Amino acid sequence: LPGGQISLTGVRTTSPNHAIGIAAGKVTSDFAILPLLLGKLSVTTVTFHDADITVNVAANSVFQSDAPSPLVALIAGSAVGGNAALPPESVSCVRCTVRINGAGRSELRLDDFGGRWNWAGGASRASLVADFKWRGEPVALSFAADNLEDLRNGLPTRVVSDFTARPAKFSFDGQSNLAANLFAEGQLTFDASSLKEFLAWSEPGATAGETIDTLSLKAN
Repeated sequence: LPGGQISLTGVRTTSPNHAIGIAAGKVTSDFAILPLLLGKLSVTTVTFHDADITVNVAANSVFQSDAPSPLVALIAGSAVGGNAALPPESVSCVRCTVRINGAGRSELRLDDFGGRWNWAGGASRASLVADFKWRGEPVALSFAADNLEDLRNGLPTRVVSDFTARPAKFSFDGQSNLAANLFAEGQLTFDASSLKEFLAWSEPGATAGETIDTLSLKAN
């Protein structure tokens, strides 16, 4: 059966643990028809348009395995109705601003953010592909984890990530987890045509690269 779509405008919502807050010009959600005939709203995709998204990493909840997913709770409670079967398999952003706040650090702001997060829930593969501007530089980011549940629970799983910007490129392919003691084992590459320029961009005020120009690093 074909699916349907819900469209909401002027959406403002916050997850119960305040880990994620969203103010969106428009939210569109695609849903499957067959579960709806059985009284269940099964959302397949959610897209935030022209949204301002705030992520509070210090809220103890973004990656903790013992807390419900803040994005799932947010969508279930406000964006598509409390009886939705979640999580959606795909969450996208179009022309968004993402602000990430962490303990003891200044706000990390990503402008013109456009991306797609795919995850079917549970012990399944998760992936993120995004383009945005950070401190004036266009950035392309990709991330994939073979088992997101293991990653969140502190168990090693394969992670492949790539970060590409004019000042530097970074990639990783190996085993990792998000436990309190971060673990990573695999192939790492980092290239910067000017370490001084990269540090000035990524860490304003840093001087560690004053005497180093081109840096290329490959490690296992």
